[in-house]
Amino acid sequence: MLRYLKYIFLVFGSLALLIIGFFIFQNKRDLKLAWDYWNVLDYEYMTQNCPEAEKQYYYPCFKKEYQEYLDQAGLTGTSIGLKLAFNFMDKDKASSERYENKNIKNIVYSLNYLEINNMAIKNSYRRFYGFKNMYGGYLSSLREFLDGAEKFSKNMIEGLESEEGIASIQGEETKRKLSKRFSALKAAYKQEL
Repeated sequence: MLRYLKYIFLVFGSLALLIIGFFIFQNKRDLKLAWDYWNVLDYEYMTQNCPEAEKQYYYPCFKKEYQEYLDQAGLTGTSIGLKLAFNFMDKDKASSERYENKNIKNIVYSLNYLEINNMAIKNSYRRFYGFKNMYGGYLSSLREFLDGAEKFSKNMIEGLESEEGIASIQGEETKRKLSKRFSALKAAYKQEL
């Protein structure tokens, strides 16, 4: 049995390498783009290259770079970019000193997450890079991506509409501004799906 083990390993190892190689070849443009933007969409890069940041709140600078990235990305690039964006957002939220009130900070960042997700949804079906005969696989991957993005946005919207969401804000001016932004993001989300 042990002498057949090396053949089993060789067959499955070769199969895995073929699948990985095909994925890389099919998605080489998006993978190269993600590699080029890996440092640009990083939190440390933003802290050094965003002079207009207010109290360590780098989201506005990040959003510009992220949009520039999405304008070039296909579905695979959009998925990778979304992971990079969420990593950035987690660090930005932990470091930002712009909002003294924790509740307002959580709501603002929930709106930011919703906006980033909306941008990814809007971009996901814009470009297809790869072999023409693989377009059917792209469509099934797109549906899977959109299902996950839709679920994420619905959960964010439900949270923002709950009693712990925007309704819990004390200041009327702040509540009005955040409600207006939320309405615009919710409308944009519904328009894309």
